[in-house]
Amino acid sequence: MYTVLTCPALFRTFLNMPLLRTSMPKTLFHHRAVSKHIDINTVSIEELEFSSSFQLHITHSRPLTALVLYFSCYFDGDVSVVLDTSPESVTTHWFQTVLYLRDIVEVSAGDLVKGEVEFVKSSVV
Repeated sequence: MYTVLTCPALFRTFLNMPLLRTSMPKTLFHHRAVSKHIDINTVSIEELEFSSSFQLHITHSRPLTALVLYFSCYFDGDVSVVLDTSPESVTTHWFQTVLYLRDIVEVSAGDLVKGEVEFVKSSVV
């Protein structure tokens, strides 16, 4: 059986597009990094395209092969509800977005990985 990282053709394909999938919590080895807070009651379409810096505080030594993106929505009212799409939440049809890195990065516990991610509207509708 092939995985994305052991099959070169699959790996090249996934480098060029985000992959929607369920990520297992045990595959994560850093603390959460918040990219952006968005108020869904007031956000404009233009505000949904942005870039954001992030910092990952690494908790285990191992190769870093991808970034996992997800969101949480908080609905406050008579009853508060949280829609959490993180790998730690119950799996639903809301998947995480996996962005595979072109190069595998060896990281160690205690490292700080800094980067920037850009969110833009897809040209595919």
